[in-house]
Amino acid sequence: TVYDWVGHILSREREERRAKVLRLSMLGWTQEEVAALLGVARTTVTGDVKNCETAKSDIKRLDGEHIGRHEIARRFNLPPVLVEAITLEGLDDAERMKRLGIKIQPYDVWQFPSCHDLMGDNHPGRVPGELVCHVLYFFTKPGDLVVDPMAGSGTTLDACLLMGRKCRGYDIDHRHERIDIERHDLSDGWPETVGKASLIFWDPPYYKKMDAGSGGHGGSYGYIEGSVSRLNRGEYLDWFRSAFENLYATARPGTKLAFLMSDWDEENAKRPEDEEGIFLWDYADLLRKAGWRLIRQIQVP
Repeated sequence: TVYDWVGHILSREREERRAKVLRLSMLGWTQEEVAALLGVARTTVTGDVKNCETAKSDIKRLDGEHIGRHEIARRFNLPPVLVEAITLEGLDDAERMKRLGIKIQPYDVWQFPSCHDLMGDNHPGRVPGELVCHVLYFFTKPGDLVVDPMAGSGTTLDACLLMGRKCRGYDIDHRHERIDIERHDLSDGWPETVGKASLIFWDPPYYKKMDAGSGGHGGSYGYIEGSVSRLNRGEYLDWFRSAFENLYATARPGTKLAFLMSDWDEENAKRPEDEEGIFLWDYADLLRKAGWRLIRQIQVP
């Protein structure tokens, strides 16, 4: 009986490790990087990759037989987003969007009523995965590397997985314990991977919004201690000025930056001494001064 129990535990551990190897490999991690992160031998990862290729063939076959995504995920002990990503392999972007139920909006205003259930964990400031997919559709190509320096909910990573892009995600907030989000504080500089990225998708904490120190959105529902949202107006803008300049110096020529931000005006002030607002044009001025060229402004109500 004990032998069976131990065998079951080891089998589950192997399945969980293989799921991690599959996710990281599809996001563009090398086998050496995966082995180092998981603390296993390179040969173990190589074997897992081979087993995953066999599993992917079986998953595509079941999908062709119209077996539901969640049933396939249950049979293979895989997250549904991984199963969906496997079934989307080989399709072009438009077909992927259609399969995901995302209507392409070729406009300067995008409307998304809710967050896609396959993309991202519940997190303060979580954005709809459909938004990220639109950015990928219009501004990247399959196989491009995308870097999210404040990955938070993991939405960008899941969107890249589904859209066939490579992706590296970083954050100081690890409440979700995602294997694909690496610990990195942007205040210490940009990760080296931005030098190879085609797109940086950056959704930073908004000024004084969802701040753990503001009252009303703290604890597990707000940003953690150390969030840039807690800086005063001058410090906040100076932080972004420095970050924009450093990113421009680090990124390769032609790299695109998708910067997601919201206005903060005086009507949001909770105290009379609160500073004047910070608006999109303030960030635009900082971007221009840092050397960036603005090519598109898209409103996402």
